[in-house]
Amino acid sequence: MRIAVTGGSGFIGAPTVRQLLAKGHELLLLQRNNRHASIGAPILSNVDLRCPETYIPALSQFLPEVVCHLAWEGIPDFSEAICIKNLHQNSVFFDEVLRLPSCRKIVSTGSCWEYGNRIGVCLETDEVTPSSAFAWAKQSLQNFGTLRANAEKKQFVWLRVFFAYGPRQREGALIPSVLSCLMNNRPVHLSNPDASCDFIFVEDVAQAIVKSAETKGANGVFNIGSGVSTSVGCMASSIASILAKEPEKPFSGALTTNGFIADTSKAHRDFGWQPTTSLFDGAKQTVAQYF
Repeated sequence: MRIAVTGGSGFIGAPTVRQLLAKGHELLLLQRNNRHASIGAPILSNVDLRCPETYIPALSQFLPEVVCHLAWEGIPDFSEAICIKNLHQNSVFFDEVLRLPSCRKIVSTGSCWEYGNRIGVCLETDEVTPSSAFAWAKQSLQNFGTLRANAEKKQFVWLRVFFAYGPRQREGALIPSVLSCLMNNRPVHLSNPDASCDFIFVEDVAQAIVKSAETKGANGVFNIGSGVSTSVGCMASSIASILAKEPEKPFSGALTTNGFIADTSKAHRDFGWQPTTSLFDGAKQTVAQYF
């Protein structure tokens, strides 16, 4: 299958590209610059999503059957200005690629924050109540993509990713921060160790993207999470255990079935995806990148 990918060098994009190549798909990577060397797929650099002339000629020649759109500019800047910019340029991109006769599907990533400040199990049919500019921009983009895909009689897959973690995650995120403190014998400060999250390993997220791209009937919104709520303190304790490091004081928090978690039964039913990496195994793989 011919697949065009944006954001292919990112935290989620890199493992997705690796898995797609391993499955034998023919890829074209769209990037803003050429800083990242090819990992087995041709790269179209200097792409500006607001300017179709920077990518439509190449896509028209490549003839993608699926476009995996994983780019989101500016993270960890979640300001209103950067979110509006992303919404605008990504909407332009969706509009343009959905017009390509060869393209039958877009797969893109949303966020669990589209559900708002929720406690409990989240279903794709639940009302979304974005409480931040980032969540609003993501949800608005999902609405636009669905609208345009329906008009073009094409498929649009929107994966609401919960709390992804793993190798190459940005430094300010929870696990890299805890790792840095423990490895450098600094105290770990958790503002709310009992806060519960649905942590999902990045390789499992990538697998969901690949499976939804490959499955002809996959269409609509899907939750991508582990389905398990884990406290921040429990995650930090797992990292300390792997490093065989004793924190200055034990982290509070424990594995819990309460919190903000994904119901992933729809993804399992429609394209055969379910997470396969345990919290401890995912944390272990994340720690391994530092050694």
